[in-house]
Amino acid sequence: MLRSIFWDFFGKVFYQAVGLIISIFLARILTPEEFGLIGMALVVVHMSEVYLDLGFGAALIQKKSITNELYSTVFWFNIIMGIVLTLIVFMLSPVIADFYKRDELVGIVKVFSGLFFVSSFGVVQNIQLTKGLDFKSLSLINLVGVVIGGGGGVVFALLGYGVWALVVQHFFSRVVIVVLSWYVSKWRPIFYFNINEVKDIWSFSSKKFIDTILTSLFNSLDLVLVGKVLNANQLGYYNRAKSLNILLKEYLSSSLMKVLFPYISGIQDDKEKVIKVYQDVKGVVTILSFGVTAIVYLSADLIILTLFSEKWLGSVIYFKMLLLSTFFIPINAIIQNIVVGLGYMSLRLKAGLVVKFFRLLSLMLGYLFGVEVFLYLTVIVGFISLLINFVCVRKVLGMSLVDQLLSIVINALFVGLMIVCLNWISVDVSSILISFVKSFVFVFFYMIWVKVMFKNKYLIIEKVVVSLFYKVRGDV
Repeated sequence: MLRSIFWDFFGKVFYQAVGLIISIFLARILTPEEFGLIGMALVVVHMSEVYLDLGFGAALIQKKSITNELYSTVFWFNIIMGIVLTLIVFMLSPVIADFYKRDELVGIVKVFSGLFFVSSFGVVQNIQLTKGLDFKSLSLINLVGVVIGGGGGVVFALLGYGVWALVVQHFFSRVVIVVLSWYVSKWRPIFYFNINEVKDIWSFSSKKFIDTILTSLFNSLDLVLVGKVLNANQLGYYNRAKSLNILLKEYLSSSLMKVLFPYISGIQDDKEKVIKVYQDVKGVVTILSFGVTAIVYLSADLIILTLFSEKWLGSVIYFKMLLLSTFFIPINAIIQNIVVGLGYMSLRLKAGLVVKFFRLLSLMLGYLFGVEVFLYLTVIVGFISLLINFVCVRKVLGMSLVDQLLSIVINALFVGLMIVCLNWISVDVSSILISFVKSFVFVFFYMIWVKVMFKNKYLIIEKVVVSLFYKVRGDV
């Protein structure tokens, strides 16, 4: 598990570093409006991609033993769905463009529709690598994909193709990732398709599909809201802020989440071990996510200005407001992976539906009263989601709500107080210097706080770092 986390995390570091450099180049060449147009088109792609496997991918990872016939049936099903989605989105491109009142979207959406067909060839290969915890190969594949795709995008941007440079970036990257997945994965499909093969996993996969499609829908509705209520320029600002926020969330927990699901699936019969893993992981992630998010919040203005220049300063307010909801996301993700890994997909679906009701309410209020209201409500919904997920853990593992919540509330109050106090610091010196001082002061007091209040978790962090170094040294 540690080796898998290492390869996924550091693969992501290089992947995101290259992606960030490419994004900086493109942000300085292109305009916020052009990024906004791509954001509008990608909403359709992200909301539709979940139809490729109907949750079969997660079901295959969770299932202990799988036949080659089942793998092949899922593979050919993915190809069929890829063709269907490509045709549907291609034909709906004028409708999508009319919704946003931007004729340029017709051609962009038509080209992006081909992503579904391309992606369908790599779904099972990705499942095979994930189930085998081969995150070293997955990381290298994604890294090569972002380099080639991003390089193509920069070249087209320099040649003056505008928004089409971003189209090239996404398309090239996806094609390369699928091709490399086939090259690395040793599994090949056989000409076999029998819908009866999926009966054993349908109960799990159907619930996972419903949960995934609703999650994808609600994760994209904010872009629809901003694009509809405001304009392409403001959507570009918001999309830039959201991209940075997603980047932060991936660094905080994405690698752990990718490994945790297949790992918990493998130990699902050992409840005591699952409880131990949950307690340790939740404690460590809480400490790291609260600390890192606070540092980024204190430096938000400097980050936007340094990376993307003054023309992107309109993103700062959105970025800061999104960061307020980031505190709870890694913890929610841990619980969701624990519940699904243990096979309680029905419970996860019910809990997700309750959370999505509150998210829908926040979207409706945001449409009526503005994007800022929606973002503040997102923070509240994040905390409500945390409480609901804790109830799920109580049902699955028998842990009380107080035991799960107490340390998080105490840490949240301390971090919030530190942010408020440090935001009062305002002197006439370099913005770089003041951001550095704020971050240094926060880290200094936060480390003391953690070592005193959460000594056991502090020692776990030290132990994991040392163990991780020795376990992966041979691989490197």
